[in-house]
Amino acid sequence: MKKIFLSIIVLTMCGFASQAQTVDRLFTKYAKEKGVAQVKIGKAGMFFAGLFEDVKGVTGIDVLSFERCEAELKNKLRRSVKAIDDPDYETLIVARNDGDNVRILVKKLDEDISEFVVLAVNSKDVALIRLRGKFSQSDLQKLIND
Repeated sequence: MKKIFLSIIVLTMCGFASQAQTVDRLFTKYAKEKGVAQVKIGKAGMFFAGLFEDVKGVTGIDVLSFERCEAELKNKLRRSVKAIDDPDYETLIVARNDGDNVRILVKKLDEDISEFVVLAVNSKDVALIRLRGKFSQSDLQKLIND
């Protein structure tokens, strides 16, 4: 009887875990949807941008805009954003104001931050932004002060 009970608990937990939304899954899944605009700038692009402007340690940018998507897809995305449960990321900021919701997540690598993810949702639009690089605590302080 104990084995059956434990088996049911394990299977239930596996079902919940498979429904959890991760940041990588979110970007991969929605980048392929119809009407989604994606802009990706890799290391080479950021290197060239750094020749003309201070890129503040950013080595890559990935942006998904849902401005031209159907309302059904935007609603699906809003639910996915709410369901994000990624153990690799920590919530840095949550801001809510008049229907605008912004959530900033960070991925740490030792003492540094390796990614910033901005999830911006309002009643009309949704945007996902990921900045990759190596950012120290002092870099973060400089960004806040600028």
